[in-house]
Amino acid sequence: MSAQYAKDLPAGVSNHIEKVAIVGAGGRIGKPITKALLATGKHTVTVLTRTGSTSPIPKGVKVVEIDYDNDDTIVNALKGQDYFIITMSAAAPQESHHQLVAAAGKAGIKYIMPNIYGYMNKDVEAMNTSHFAMLGLGANYVAAVKDIIAHGAKWTGITCSFWYEYSIAAGPQFYGFDLPARRAIFYSDGNIKINTTTFQQVGRAVASFLSLPILPASGSSDELTMSKYFNTPIKISSFYISQREMLDSIQRVTGTSDADWTITYEDPTEEHNKALNVVAGGGPDARMAFAKALYTRIFLPGPVADEIRSVEGIDNEELGLPEEDLDQATKVALGLPQVKG
Repeated sequence: MSAQYAKDLPAGVSNHIEKVAIVGAGGRIGKPITKALLATGKHTVTVLTRTGSTSPIPKGVKVVEIDYDNDDTIVNALKGQDYFIITMSAAAPQESHHQLVAAAGKAGIKYIMPNIYGYMNKDVEAMNTSHFAMLGLGANYVAAVKDIIAHGAKWTGITCSFWYEYSIAAGPQFYGFDLPARRAIFYSDGNIKINTTTFQQVGRAVASFLSLPILPASGSSDELTMSKYFNTPIKISSFYISQREMLDSIQRVTGTSDADWTITYEDPTEEHNKALNVVAGGGPDARMAFAKALYTRIFLPGPVADEIRSVEGIDNEELGLPEEDLDQATKVALGLPQVKG
């Protein structure tokens, strides 16, 4: 039986995470996580990368090449690590996630952050229903966390909604903005507020979480520890804002006004259903329709969308996360490329 309190840990066993391994450190979310971990001065970071990869990696880490056709290379890279963070493309096959988790289990890793960044329900089984079930995402999420538990580890996910900078810049299928064309699509009246988070805030949240004590000192301790978030997601947010407020920020940064933009209004339910039909039909437009289906769901009326838009249970304050400057985040967004269909 594993220890519940720090006082029960074997002699010489630390109550803090020191050695962190990460897959995807050169990626959109992996890079800010890696940089934030290094900035704490409390962690050594080992980056697992495919043999021959040319992806740029933050300085100050140890790089270990792995071969997905040779599980032993992954196991050996993970031996001795305290924590394993998985960041992969949303298009990565589920089998790759399982392969990494299985290797972590063989390496004796007890704590894993799965490749789930966005919306998670604290009731894991509920992710197989309602909005989480859409397009099989809920089933994938449930499979990923159950896989981690089956391999003897505890998981912690990140509920951060969609990434602000990426979603502003990526194209109209996301937050509704076509920046080059100065066109904005508002769902309903454009005033529905949602949570959205910057890449940097996700990085800070992960670093803050991994800097906490793992276990409380004793049963009477009220200190915040990692164990509070075992087998449940951390919920964070940078901004609780509407599309109208996003456009206001874009206009402040670019020195434009509504007169310079074409603003249209769409019914989110209608657009959501259209996107689902395109995805079901396959074809060249299915990828962008998938994105639109994901994003329009958070603007839908009713209790399901209300739940994922809720500001209740946000852990920013507990983790010591700073308030962010909206216009500064928008400036970053305007420097990102659009996604090509």
